[in-house]
Amino acid sequence: MPPVKTLALLMLMVFGSEIEAGPDPIRITVEDGPNPWTSLEPHSSPDFFQFAVVTDRTGGHRPGIFEDGVRKLNLLRPEFVMSVGDLIEGYSEDVHELASEWDEFTGFVDQLKMPFFYVPGNHDISNTVQARVWKERFGRSYYHFVYRNVLFLCLNSEDPPATQLSDEQIEYFRKTLEENPDVRWTLAFLHKPLWTYEGHAGWAKFEALLKGRKHTVFAGHNHDYVKYRRNDSNYIILATTGGGSELRGPVFGEFDHVIWVTMTDEGPVLANLLLEGIWDENIRTEEVAVAMQAVLEGRAVVCEPIRLDSPLLKAAVAKYRLTNDADVPMKVMLRVPSAYGIHSASESVERVVPPNSVEFANLRLEAPSAIPVEEVGAIQGNWTIQYEFEGHKPVEISGFRSCPVDGDYSIPPFIKPPKADGDLSDWGELTLTAHVPSQIDGRASAWTGREDCSFRFAVGADKQNFYVAVRVVDDEAQPDTGQDSRRRESVSLLLDARPDPARSQGHGREPFADYLLVVAPVGSSTGDLPDRDRLPAGVQAACVRTPKGFDCEFAIPAAYLDATQDGPWKALRMNIQVSDVDQDGRTRVWWRPEWGGSTNFEGSGTFRKQ
Repeated sequence: MPPVKTLALLMLMVFGSEIEAGPDPIRITVEDGPNPWTSLEPHSSPDFFQFAVVTDRTGGHRPGIFEDGVRKLNLLRPEFVMSVGDLIEGYSEDVHELASEWDEFTGFVDQLKMPFFYVPGNHDISNTVQARVWKERFGRSYYHFVYRNVLFLCLNSEDPPATQLSDEQIEYFRKTLEENPDVRWTLAFLHKPLWTYEGHAGWAKFEALLKGRKHTVFAGHNHDYVKYRRNDSNYIILATTGGGSELRGPVFGEFDHVIWVTMTDEGPVLANLLLEGIWDENIRTEEVAVAMQAVLEGRAVVCEPIRLDSPLLKAAVAKYRLTNDADVPMKVMLRVPSAYGIHSASESVERVVPPNSVEFANLRLEAPSAIPVEEVGAIQGNWTIQYEFEGHKPVEISGFRSCPVDGDYSIPPFIKPPKADGDLSDWGELTLTAHVPSQIDGRASAWTGREDCSFRFAVGADKQNFYVAVRVVDDEAQPDTGQDSRRRESVSLLLDARPDPARSQGHGREPFADYLLVVAPVGSSTGDLPDRDRLPAGVQAACVRTPKGFDCEFAIPAAYLDATQDGPWKALRMNIQVSDVDQDGRTRVWWRPEWGGSTNFEGSGTFRKQ
């Protein structure tokens, strides 16, 4: 049964009243019936408070990390910050050097918007000179305070000699504990986790004083995080806040962090906040978004088409356009891996593109012997882009950009026309290929090579039709029926028969207006093609499953081509897209870049009648 207070609130809800609830009032209008919240009792209490704990900054410190921690603590706004020592490199008797190191450190903590409580480590007090400097600067090396009925004990694990608690220190804390018998929790902070040392270096005496108390212990020194359970209490060894570390991650306990402690009625609740996961509102600015969008959309690295006068490729130049839309420099490395006997004369090319500018980089390509253009299709260039944005670690992104190898293609005449039924036995050799696609989209990362999805094709014509045959290699067959035809594996024929320059310069924005689109899903034939009502009269297509993939065949009426060119047709522009559906996603493989995309180039895939 809900308490009386809650019942009173429920009665108010009936009248759509504006009510206040909880110790920290929420003013809200409550409607009769359901309301979009779970409760009006905030999880708060006058006894709750939050503080943070930082750990080892030194012992092979990495510049900038602790300072970053200070900035992020100011974002979090704890009520105060505790430490567990190793704040300077120390281990020196040179008072000038020690003064410089302490001045540097206090300069960091002076930036905090809340109190900072010092605890010494072995780097801070390793000899009598350092002990004297500590006393001159900070006074006591061990002390205590009480906040909201929680007792904080700040120990010195280097109470000379090192790695011990002196009898005087233990006596101090004995009296402290006696004087504070009714606190709701006791928290101890020290540098070295003395409970892990043989003989316990005075720890056993101190720990005996905590017996029967609700308590938690925080230590550092080891640079790797471990939680222990001792005496029904949590003992925590923190990792680093800039100290030496391989940073291999949580499994190794190696990370830079602060501990966020929320003191509740049931005891402290700890949250490890890794510094790399704490950001202000500038985690991604418009500048960063614009730069990264250009990279992700493929506008940063574009390869111009390689046009050859000969049907054979012996040597060529891949010309890359590098566009930097960011306000910081963009470093680009380009490499063309050897494929089909083609390799780049230089292993790689590097360029630093100034902010908001465009540069060009050329890679000369060579082949030991002439290769038919149809066997190449496109040359894949790998790229890596690096940015260094303010406040971020260096960003590195890799990808590839295919350089299409293109020219004018001829359309041979057919003496005996095919039937456009998906049976390619009457075609002979299919000489045009797309082993290396000009473009891959959808789940592009799922494309693993020519055995995954690639295709050969051929074209021909007679007085009645223009014909296309496509043979697809597909290593993972999917069902041909029982699902929407647009989601099945398919071959799409894109055909632009307009007169030049509209044909060559067109961007293909609107299918059936700018160009003809015929989609042939596997298992389909002329009568059940998608968009059948939008296709010109006489268009035929069929696509059938084969042991190694699928074969598709198209016939486009000459009457349609003649009408589009306002006279006997002589040339057209063509593209082929294969949709490959595998278990890990759908991939779309293009022979030439998509006409409506950023990598489209003028006149790609132009065919002329012989």
